Amino acid sequence: MNACSAGKTFVAKRLPEAVSAAETDWLEILALYDLLGMVAPGPMVTLNRVVALAMAVGPGVALTEHAACADDPALLGHHRIPAIRAHLLELQGDLGAARADYLARFHVRRADGLLLSGAAAFIALWQVMPGWRWLGRFAMLPGITPVLELLYRGFLRLRPGIQRLVRAVDTSHLPASFVGDLRSDHAGETGAVWIYRGMLWATRDEAVRAFAAHHLHTEMQHLEKMSALLPPLRRSWLLTGWRVAGFATGALPALFGRQAVFSTVAAVESFVVQHYQHQIDALAGQSSHAALRQVLVDCQSDELDHRDEAQAQLAQSPGWLLAAWCAAVGRGSALAVTLARRL
Repeated sequence: MNACSAGKTFVAKRLPEAVSAAETDWLEILALYDLLGMVAPGPMVTLNRVVALAMAVGPGVALTEHAACADDPALLGHHRIPAIRAHLLELQGDLGAARADYLARFHVRRADGLLLSGAAAFIALWQVMPGWRWLGRFAMLPGITPVLELLYRGFLRLRPGIQRLVRAVDTSHLPASFVGDLRSDHAGETGAVWIYRGMLWATRDEAVRAFAAHHLHTEMQHLEKMSALLPPLRRSWLLTGWRVAGFATGALPALFGRQAVFSTVAAVESFVVQHYQHQIDALAGQSSHAALRQVLVDCQSDELDHRDEAQAQLAQSPGWLLAAWCAAVGRGSALAVTLARRL
């Protein structure tokens, strides 16, 4: 028997001599692992020493050594790394952080206190669940448990991508009937950002540029709020079209001067104020969605300011051509909302 095997066997024989973990002489076990680390060093010896250190000295010191183990290339991705760290955090009383590490792999603590993870944890659970015991017995057949563990580790590699996909479509925090409305809001704020970018591109009028820059900042804040509410895969598929349409809606009037710019903004914002009002009214009295309603109220308040500021800048009533353009902008906004709700 080589030194490594002899050392491990000696440590294993010393552990059962204690009735419980509390009665184990952990200082002796720690000394044995120190000796084993000198005669037969290896990543598993180091990791086991961390556990003994936690029991003998305390989890704080052990967590520091565990961090060094986690950086060891030989232990990179090893399933015991999060399991041991979770155990140390639990000993330290940091149950929130321990829970996060335990969830890195599936864990089950048996009635005798033994902590199992991965496939072994699933098997232990199946063995006590009515209707699943047959699967637990099957998993204990020779060669089955290692295969299940390999499959589970493969799943763990895929899990982050699956979780990102779920988050990208999850709208459980929203009223079911409101997803389409918020999609139109997100599309509308996207278009608004590009309206002001179009103005800034097309004009050299300092008053118009100052007006557009100020409103662009506000609309970008609105877009951030809508992006936070609506997950990526629930947003409109036509966002590229809304950017192009918004840019054109801002750039074209900017080429014709202040009157055209302010008339266009007043027309757009008048529609947006009404659009938000319909949603605000629909959420009235729904205390569970008070935060969502407040977001809409805040956005509407800004849009009202934009509309009033644009109207105050108008030197005269728009002529028939500009009035026709503004009417077209209003109808186009309504069509965009209808499309965005569905697409």
